[in-house]
Amino acid sequence: MSLGIFEILAAADKEPTKDDKIKVLRDHVCQSLIDVLIGAYDDRVKWLLPPGNVPFKPAASSGAESMLHSQTRTFYLYVEGGGNDNLTQLRREVLFIQLLESVDPRDAVLMSHVKDKKLPYGSLTRELIDEAFPKMLYIEGKPDAEEPAPEPPCPPPKEKVKRGRGRARGTGKKKAAKDSKATIKKIVQENQPVLDKLG
Repeated sequence: MSLGIFEILAAADKEPTKDDKIKVLRDHVCQSLIDVLIGAYDDRVKWLLPPGNVPFKPAASSGAESMLHSQTRTFYLYVEGGGNDNLTQLRREVLFIQLLESVDPRDAVLMSHVKDKKLPYGSLTRELIDEAFPKMLYIEGKPDAEEPAPEPPCPPPKEKVKRGRGRARGTGKKKAAKDSKATIKKIVQENQPVLDKLG
């Protein structure tokens, strides 16, 4: 059974030296861990959620330790450029509360910090994460930072096409899904060589 995200980060935080912390992170690297770290420390990721504490009812911790692994794929709902500009702010905040209530309470605390662009583990600084996974993060002002190519804040409007007997239809759910790829997912894809090298 894989460790929960909070378990990996807490274990790394407890290690006495920087090298030991980095080793724990690299030994447990996975897509969902990368998603969380990028969400917390990459300057390209802008969360569309109000700062501060989030009111939620904690889930029972037993059996929910690994739940966040499957929830990171929904991060596109909460970030700028995720392709969900038709989602109201109220709905976005409700969905985020539901996410917090579905994962282990310790992961919920973690995500409450991540959306404010930080981690609740004092020793796991952005500099340490950047050293653990070189080239994964984009950090504004860093000498070797590569400015990402500019992208529209949201996907272009979907075109209508005629099908069958001339009825106008949308381009289909599959096409819409492609057009609304999450900002975080794009960033992860750009940095896939990091995962390949460490894996």
